[in-house]
Amino acid sequence: MACTSVQSNIYHSTADSHGLVYFYSQNSFLQDVIKPYYEELGFPNPPQTLEAFRNSFPSRPINPKHPAKAEAIYNHLRDNYYQHISRYADLLEAEPRTVRIPINQIKQYVAQEYNAESKPQYFNHLAVEKVDIFCKFPIADAEKIGLVDMPGLGDNRLGDEERMIQALGEDVDFILFIRRPKQGGNIWEKQIDVYLHDIAAQALQNKLALEEWSFLVLNADEHNQVGCKDLENSREENGIRVKKCLTANCMKVDEANKVIAEVLDYLADNIEILDRQYMSACKNSLKALQLEVKNTLDAANKTLHSLGDDFALYTKLRDEFINQLYVNIEALREKLRQEIMTPDADFKAQVEAAISRCGQLTGISSDKEIEFLINKHGINAAYFESIQQMRAAILKQFHPIETGLQQSLDKTKSEVADLFLKLGLNRWTNKQGVEFLEMMAETIPVNLQNLSLGFRFISTFEFLYKGFIQSVVWRAVSEYLPSNPRQNLGLQENEASIIAELKEIRQQAIDNCQKNLEGSAILRSKIGCSMVEEFADHTTRAAEVKQEWDNFLYSIRTQIWSELTELGQLRTLGEAGGKLINEGLSKNQELNLV
Repeated sequence: MACTSVQSNIYHSTADSHGLVYFYSQNSFLQDVIKPYYEELGFPNPPQTLEAFRNSFPSRPINPKHPAKAEAIYNHLRDNYYQHISRYADLLEAEPRTVRIPINQIKQYVAQEYNAESKPQYFNHLAVEKVDIFCKFPIADAEKIGLVDMPGLGDNRLGDEERMIQALGEDVDFILFIRRPKQGGNIWEKQIDVYLHDIAAQALQNKLALEEWSFLVLNADEHNQVGCKDLENSREENGIRVKKCLTANCMKVDEANKVIAEVLDYLADNIEILDRQYMSACKNSLKALQLEVKNTLDAANKTLHSLGDDFALYTKLRDEFINQLYVNIEALREKLRQEIMTPDADFKAQVEAAISRCGQLTGISSDKEIEFLINKHGINAAYFESIQQMRAAILKQFHPIETGLQQSLDKTKSEVADLFLKLGLNRWTNKQGVEFLEMMAETIPVNLQNLSLGFRFISTFEFLYKGFIQSVVWRAVSEYLPSNPRQNLGLQENEASIIAELKEIRQQAIDNCQKNLEGSAILRSKIGCSMVEEFADHTTRAAEVKQEWDNFLYSIRTQIWSELTELGQLRTLGEAGGKLINEGLSKNQELNLV
């Protein structure tokens, strides 16, 4: 079973033996330990607080790319960090901290122990980043030497590989790979042995070959001598290259000490050479980096010069905007001219809805009401009063056309707005349709007279029921349901004749309305066309309007054209980068790196 869970740095010290435990903070624990699990398993929204992690745990991932690996990682997160959070959460505070502990408590902060059922017993180590251990080494004259005990791989704990590479590159001068062969024949395992060797090789990458600063120890006993020989003979063909391969029974103190002695002798003879090789490689890396940065800066400067100044780019983009605006406006004008004699579909639908409402509301007095009016005023007076009531009821059904008229007109306005939004003004504002035109009317300065007038004209343009359609409806209804009390309506014979006559003239009034409003549907098309025609005259045809567009577009240029924003940023970064690179070159020359 996996044992070491935390990197342990063991140092020689003549003082009292003790440990220094470096705990994660709550935030670093969530970001550095828990978040990688969520990302690896494809879970959204990693927890931002310990309480969020404690109170909500995601279900298993669905259809992962590598099911077995995903299940192992999920189980490790759940069975260790989640299920036992109450066992270690109190160790995580708002800020990282370091706590001194006695030597007999170290194990529970760095390693795991299992019971008879192979269940883990310690959980404090889950909150620990690393531990420094100080104790007296057996050799009395040992100085300035330490042992870094790395966590093993293979227990599905994420981040161990990255932590190992960082520690080997920053904290370690020499590596001991220790392998205990099994009884009988043995082979190198690609997924464990070779993989571990490759991870270690990444620590210094091209700066120092791993075989120059590592030994392999085959841990021998009385049963695995054949396995040791197999591994030693097949080591290089499996890509495992170290300075020396030693075979020793590490359970025996004298043999273990011989291994350590060989390591120390090698370091004593070679550490200065290795350091020089490493520093030379670092120097070469710095020179390569310096050249790369210089080349990048040169390329950036060439790019800046090839782009030219931002005003030249602006004039190009401005001309493209205005030219395309003319094309699009003219295309819309031509479209509306073609449709000018076509009844507006939205208006027709509103009329049909009003006619339908008229059919559902008769507006005719009931038999009892007519009988009462006859008895009170006489038969002809009752007939006249019923006509007045019916006319008012019918007229009322046409008033909702007001809303439909404006909605129909707003569709045409939205077509106009889309012209500008598609030209790039959608990057300047999130307003759409009529709201965009209203915003333009408010934003464009009044000194840009033509543009200001054009957008105020179209944004406030209305096609009202009152004053246009109302007179058509009233005349059509009144032709069959007259309002003049002096008009001769003819003598009525009885109550039955009144009701029959009322039904007939009601339907005639409705039919007459529908007939007269057919022409108004075409009127709506004409009005929409004329609205766009006048707007286009003000905004694209008026004298000096091109200069007005120039003034307006220049004021918002960086908001609608990302090229200008990027060019400005690139110039600023280029200037700042140039200064920094020159400073860097100067410093490098002082350090004799070039």
